[in-house]
Amino acid sequence: MPQDKEQAAYWYRKAAEQGSVDFKYNLALMFSRGDHVPQDKAQAAEWLRKAAEQGYGPAQYRLGLAYHEGQGVPQDGAQAVEWYRKAAEHGVVEAVFKLGCAYYEGEGVPQDKREAAALFLEAAELGFVEAQLKLAAMLDRGDGIEEDAVEAFFWYYRLANQEVVSAQYRVGLMSEQGRGTYWDEQWAVHWFSKAAHGGHAEAALNLAQRFARGRGVPKDPVDAYTYLLMYMGLLPEGQEPAAEAVKLKTELERQMRPKSRAAAQEAAARFLKERPQAGR
Repeated sequence: MPQDKEQAAYWYRKAAEQGSVDFKYNLALMFSRGDHVPQDKAQAAEWLRKAAEQGYGPAQYRLGLAYHEGQGVPQDGAQAVEWYRKAAEHGVVEAVFKLGCAYYEGEGVPQDKREAAALFLEAAELGFVEAQLKLAAMLDRGDGIEEDAVEAFFWYYRLANQEVVSAQYRVGLMSEQGRGTYWDEQWAVHWFSKAAHGGHAEAALNLAQRFARGRGVPKDPVDAYTYLLMYMGLLPEGQEPAAEAVKLKTELERQMRPKSRAAAQEAAARFLKERPQAGR
């Protein structure tokens, strides 16, 4: 290890031993990452504990993660929940979300989806995207709580405007169905298009079917075939395309001239070259 890094680690440890919670926390991160010191998850957890016991919220949250994942300490769901709860009380929004996940899954606490939803709402209102998505899905499905399509749409729409592609797809689907919002084919197409170009396979298939049938868009076999190829290219490796997609591909190939098919293949290939990842 270079001497300057050894010196940095030495002074961090000295400051941490003298009681500085910031230095304890940062020393824990150094051990966790192997930054300036040999990586040592057990040492990381020990320094996290020292900072956590001084009431430092970020350390409490990371100690909860360590117990949840069994990193440097024995895996212990109940201990993870205890530290998440302490961190949440200190305003760490990630801990509020993780506590919600614990109640949702019944990890370290008895399963309680209503409590999970309340915690997701708390984190969602603080702008935490993962919590907004979990809450929207629970409301959409009536998963452990009362189904509320209007409230689900509210959260999906908020997420869609943050470029969360799975939410863009849900906004398109709910607009197409008139569920939780008013029925609007053009609005549905708008959000399906954003989701598809963000890498969402099912949104691309929806558009392929629309262009093939002229539903909400002008009928256009080339666009239909392009989106169909995008759909197939966006599927996770090893996943077979839906039967309806295979049938549509055969149908379109019968209709199209070789030149039109080549144009669609080229357009889809250009899109897939960058291979957008559909994120959340």
